[in-house]
Amino acid sequence: MSILDKLLPHNECQVVRSDSMDTRMFTELRELSGNLQKVEKEGTESLKTFPPLTQDIWSSLFKFSPEFRKSEEIAPSHRFNATLVDKMTQMQQYRELRVHTKLDEMHSALATVALAGEMAKTLKEELKEQAEQVNTADLIQQELQRAIDATRTYQDIADRSGNQDFQKKADESLKNAQHYRTQLQQAEVKLEQSCEAGANKIRGSVRAATESALKDAKDISEAMDGWGLGYGELQKMPIQQKLELAKRLQTKKFKLMAQVIGRMRRLAVHKQKTKLNQSRDEIHNVGIGNDLSRVLPIELVQLRHPILKADFKRKFVEGKLMQYELKGTEKQGKGPIVVCVDNSSSMSGDRETWSKAVALALLEIATMQKRGFACIHFGGQSDALEIIEIEPGEKDILNKAIKTAEFFLNADGTAFEPALSQALELISKQSFKKADVVFITDGNAPIGPKFLSGFLDSKKSKEFRVFGVLIQSHNTETLKKFSDEIVDVAELLDAEAEPLLEI
Repeated sequence: MSILDKLLPHNECQVVRSDSMDTRMFTELRELSGNLQKVEKEGTESLKTFPPLTQDIWSSLFKFSPEFRKSEEIAPSHRFNATLVDKMTQMQQYRELRVHTKLDEMHSALATVALAGEMAKTLKEELKEQAEQVNTADLIQQELQRAIDATRTYQDIADRSGNQDFQKKADESLKNAQHYRTQLQQAEVKLEQSCEAGANKIRGSVRAATESALKDAKDISEAMDGWGLGYGELQKMPIQQKLELAKRLQTKKFKLMAQVIGRMRRLAVHKQKTKLNQSRDEIHNVGIGNDLSRVLPIELVQLRHPILKADFKRKFVEGKLMQYELKGTEKQGKGPIVVCVDNSSSMSGDRETWSKAVALALLEIATMQKRGFACIHFGGQSDALEIIEIEPGEKDILNKAIKTAEFFLNADGTAFEPALSQALELISKQSFKKADVVFITDGNAPIGPKFLSGFLDSKKSKEFRVFGVLIQSHNTETLKKFSDEIVDVAELLDAEAEPLLEI
């Protein structure tokens, strides 16, 4: 080994061993994620070695079995990254987080942004001293590398030409390299001492960052469960679409929708399973589904294992658990669902969120039962209606569901007649024959006696029902004129929601 080789420390920047495919995947992810780019930029302002740290965080979360390099294998300027990654992987929160992120691009990306974002803040404040020492070591290491490169260049020229001037330059560059190597060793010792003295502070900072990422991961998982987004459906999406979807679902509006949708789904599923179980009592086969009352014991055993539990959860959402099939008769023949959603300005804020959550919960019921669905957004008399139709088995349900959630007229007035007329027009179509109509609003609007009489006649002849849903209001005067049942939105989260959930 030459003198120069002895002077040159390890130059590996990554703590987690990664192959070219890992690096390419992370690079593509960084290009697609504006949030990740922002976090890296913020972190680099405090810690020059932050970009490799970000990739290490992602790799440790995404890879099936991440392998970590020993500290002595890593460039001195990047060993602090190894300290941070080591502290992170020792946390119980990290192990819980891995249940969400392992081999999952989207959850790994989101958790990386959350973790790296918290670490960027910590490096600017609590760990500022260590970050500054790392930056000093990084600068020294760069100077050392330049001195070594210069020595090799001058020595090569001197050896080939015999020129003594170049030999002197080579000797001078070697002295510089030796000087920088000594400085780097001193910087390493100083940083190591600083890390030992601040071990508790480092551990606490990493724990807080990991806890924050775990909370975000749980929130996004719950939101996706609430929206009925199964693992299989997400796997079909390109990563950019997944990230855009996750960004939407993390907003306050979409989180509340997810909670209400999830709650209503559980009530609806329980109600319908109860009705069906009353007419089915003889086991005759084994199939797949998500009826917990009929799931095979071999599936339930997975709930006792922390990792298999996540697989059980995925199969439950996708309806792919092995379960007993029962003989019996089931009531069939339910028609489509038409939902009219008030988009007047008084519905903005929480009222809009509740109304969209109810509409999307009904879409979930329609999808489960393979029924047609339509949403009519209405405002004032002169406002154009926004109509979103979803046929049974349609593949583009997710995008239309998001459109249903995001569209809002914020109209100045409120007019019921245009929406009811459009509902009648839809029900006149063969595909919406005998549909159930759900009318969601927070107030009253005038309805002419002639229109009302015609609507009620059509309702009788076409054999459909109307359910009124009041959003934070008690104004039933107009609704009761054309509705068979009226419920308050608050009642939809308890047993009193039964009439609506049976539609």
